[in-house]
Amino acid sequence: MSSEVSIAVRNVTKRYLLYDRPIDRLKQLLSFNRKTYYREFTALEHCSFEVRRGHTTGIIGQNGSGKSTLLQLVCGTLTPTAGTLAVNGRISALLELGSGFNPEFTGRENVMMQGAIMGLSRAQMIDRLPAIEAFADIGRFLDQPMKSYSSGMFVRLAFATAVHIEPDILVVDEALSVGDIAFQHKCMTRMREFMRHGTVLFVSHDLAAITALCDEVIWLEHGRIREIGEPKTVTEHYWAKMYEEINKDRKKGGGGDPHRSRGGWRRALQPIACSGSVVRHAGCRGGGAFHLRRTAQAQGGGVRRAGRLCRDYGACESHHRTADHRPGPQGS
Repeated sequence: MSSEVSIAVRNVTKRYLLYDRPIDRLKQLLSFNRKTYYREFTALEHCSFEVRRGHTTGIIGQNGSGKSTLLQLVCGTLTPTAGTLAVNGRISALLELGSGFNPEFTGRENVMMQGAIMGLSRAQMIDRLPAIEAFADIGRFLDQPMKSYSSGMFVRLAFATAVHIEPDILVVDEALSVGDIAFQHKCMTRMREFMRHGTVLFVSHDLAAITALCDEVIWLEHGRIREIGEPKTVTEHYWAKMYEEINKDRKKGGGGDPHRSRGGWRRALQPIACSGSVVRHAGCRGGGAFHLRRTAQAQGGGVRRAGRLCRDYGACESHHRTADHRPGPQGS
């Protein structure tokens, strides 16, 4: 593998064997494969990509698409069923909440243990401990068992530990979503600093963060790579797919036309074009994209209030007034 490549994934597949009952595992062992007592579930299939050194790659997709499985394969906590995966450098990972921490140990003891696992000496970890303590900002709870921590305190200490052990590659799953807004901003600032010299593999449902932070985005769908490319392009395609799913589910529910409902507020998800002069970006008229906008109309009246999700909402103000935007034609 080239020294310029931090992560190389070649035709990786991951399958699980699912048993209906625990005893079926024993039956399978004793049958010597003459009979099958399991069902196969393919979490990832034929995935190939590279992450170059110093680049930040985002991974998006619906729940169950294989994002977390892929990260665990990269970190070495899972082994692929087929294919090869190579990593060049020390990895620090923030996977599912509490991963790698013993709830019976104090926060300080867990930090020291994580350092030892990553190959750092006790003296090196003692030097880093003040910076970790200041970043996590959990006060006296650092010397309390982690089973007494809230989810927010857990992720604060986990992220602080992950970024201060000086890894070559930082792997971050969706765990940051449990933190408060101030801490999320703090984490994003620290990640930007790390990105100047390190490699990041970042999974999130926050498409604004994905678009703002990443050099490349991988879209996973049903265990396969649907698209790899420039962040803005891939996230726009992903938003369009999600919009189709929303409309499909609404039609299956027999909701009909939401604008024809009686009484109270009438709600709808619809594509609109911006016709006001306040917003001018790819999501507005002339850019060819669309907004996803949730409108609420008073019966017999005009639009009274609205909030929207935009496929380019990382570059869009969320507080524009409804008066500056009017519904445009479908697909505008």
